[in-house]
Amino acid sequence: DSDEDVVLVAGLHSDEAIAGQKGPPLLSEQERMAVLKATKWVDEMATDLPYVSMSSRMADALRVQWICHGDDMPICKGGDGMYSDI
Repeated sequence: DSDEDVVLVAGLHSDEAIAGQKGPPLLSEQERMAVLKATKWVDEMATDLPYVSMSSRMADALRVQWICHGDDMPICKGGDGMYSDI
């Protein structure tokens, strides 16, 4: 695939979703959105996402090829990793 075939969709969790799983976020939702909007490689944004584990079935349905996450280990409140199933 050429670079022209790649679409980067950045996902953004709401402040409430983050706070419910691991405490208040360091940056507000508006601040995080501004960072993503200023990133030239981001083509689209998915917002107000729940902070739940992503199943391999969901990733396949969304045709996800790569998942990147920040440098904090994404653990859900129940103790499972965000991407344990993938």
